[in-house]
Amino acid sequence: MGHNQSKHPEFHRDNLKKEGYVIMVSKSKEKRRWLVLSDKKLSYSLSLGTPPKNSTTINNKFRVTYDNSSENSIECQVVNKKGKTQQWIIKCETVQEYRAWSLIIKHAQRPNWDDPRGSSSCKICNGKFTAVTRQHHCRKCGLAVCKKDSKEREIIPELGYNTKVRVCKNCIGKRSNETPDLNS
Repeated sequence: MGHNQSKHPEFHRDNLKKEGYVIMVSKSKEKRRWLVLSDKKLSYSLSLGTPPKNSTTINNKFRVTYDNSSENSIECQVVNKKGKTQQWIIKCETVQEYRAWSLIIKHAQRPNWDDPRGSSSCKICNGKFTAVTRQHHCRKCGLAVCKKDSKEREIIPELGYNTKVRVCKNCIGKRSNETPDLNS
């Protein structure tokens, strides 16, 4: 049982796109860079139209380590193409730009939903989905789960959820980067 289209914005990944100039801080030097987020890939280049100088995939190895609105600053721990861990510090010139980048990076960290168009059973208890037993999705790990296995609700600010949302019993109380990565 399932739906052909999801009513939830978490399912729609194609509108996760943003680009613009930011200040990248590296070795205490601030440099203006063109930052691009497209789906789950974050990259920067020297300027608009030039090839990316560095890029990373937003997955379970990507973490926002510091997000400060008073400084318009976002710090991310990333793994580059060569497999090395780096710290990216992104500073925005305005509060509005900071808020937009912070929110879209949080949304990009959300897991892709497990079989969003019709999983036949709960991934925790293996109970079949029917007209009475509906399919739900954990907002932390993306698993298709039944109501019994997703009774809990949590606020997950690191993923951009500022109100309580459905979380499966496997993820309740865990930080988002401790959940299994279904996207790789």
